[in-house]
Amino acid sequence: MGLTNYSEHISLNQQDWHLMGCTFLLLEVSLSRLNEIVTTMRVYPENMKKNLNLLGGLHNSQKLLLKLTQKGLSRQEAYSIVQKNAMIAWDNSKNFEDVLKKDKTLLKKITKQEIKKMVLLVTRPAYLWLKI
Repeated sequence: MGLTNYSEHISLNQQDWHLMGCTFLLLEVSLSRLNEIVTTMRVYPENMKKNLNLLGGLHNSQKLLLKLTQKGLSRQEAYSIVQKNAMIAWDNSKNFEDVLKKDKTLLKKITKQEIKKMVLLVTRPAYLWLKI
C-alpha cells in the first residue's frame, strides 16, 4: 500500500469536500423554500373535513382490513370483503358504513358497532392540533 497512493487519496478527499459543500448549499435552498411554503400555506379544516366525508368513509378501509386480519381472516379474504364493499359504495354513491352493515359474511366476523368505530366519518380531524 505505502505512500504511492497517498496523493490520489488526497485528491479524492478534496472532491468529497467540494461535493459536501454543494450538498449543504442545496439543503439550505430546499429548507428555505419549504419554510416559505409552510409559512404562507393556508389550511381550511372545514373544507378538508367536507372533502374527506365525500368519500363516505372509504378512506378508513385500511382500518377494516387490519381488524379483519386480527379476527383471523387471511389478508386475501379480508381484502376481498373490503374491496367488494368499497366498490359497491363507490359505484352507487352510498355510505361505506351502510354497505358494510349489510354484508352477512362480514357480520360473522365483526359487529356493527366495530364497523361504526372504524368507518367513522371525520368529525374532528387529527390534523386540527397543528398550529399554523
